[in-house]
Amino acid sequence: MDLEDWRGIAETAIRDHGAQHNPVELGALLHLMEGHAVGITLEIGAARGGSAWAWSQVPSVRKIVTVDARPRPGLREVLADLPCEAILIEGDSTVPSTWLAVEAALDGEAADAVVIDGGHDYATVRRDWFWYGQMCRAEGMVIFHDTQDRPGTQVRRLFSQVREWRTLEISAGPLAMGAGIAWVPRGLPDARLAQRGRRRRYYGFQHRQLDRAVHSAGHQRVHADSRVRGVQDHPDRGGTIGQLQPLC
Repeated sequence: MDLEDWRGIAETAIRDHGAQHNPVELGALLHLMEGHAVGITLEIGAARGGSAWAWSQVPSVRKIVTVDARPRPGLREVLADLPCEAILIEGDSTVPSTWLAVEAALDGEAADAVVIDGGHDYATVRRDWFWYGQMCRAEGMVIFHDTQDRPGTQVRRLFSQVREWRTLEISAGPLAMGAGIAWVPRGLPDARLAQRGRRRRYYGFQHRQLDRAVHSAGHQRVHADSRVRGVQDHPDRGGTIGQLQPLC
């Protein structure tokens, strides 16, 4: 599907399922996920389930693991009706028991996309980045929602520091929410190694990689107008978003 088609699905997710996104930005994210053939999505922050409904519309998505400390009424019903496997983990994303539950839900596989949309204070975003970013496969997508610089959210502060990895920011304008994407570099071990008796060595290594990524070079900012014509990547990093070339 093209960007306009995905924008229509995004509008349905917002209008009918309560997704807390900008339709232009969400449509662009869905288009990217389709192009990268995302199969497993890990989502931190479920809200009403509208975004999970949106991810499930990507044809390649076969499994969604979503985490929320206080599931809202109706969330379980939304997840039960999705056209793919959906697992809800009720718990605070920043406590070890939740991390272990997510690891168990992934069942030895790495996520193709990790969506970080839980607590928006810096400490929580950074913890979610360290703990769940490592569960994304090499060349997978770590998506940060609410990267726009607004009162009450510090997601941008963390995303602006993720500079060793190739990044892309999608924005529908200064009053929108903003979405940032970091592509996991090739050659980084993925979460499946944790299932082979190397958990301590792997996660220690991965944390160092993530920590380095918070302290190195810059990211792009991509503006999307209301007609979705402005959503494109920098030409020397994979062409337009419509082509969806891997950026690392």
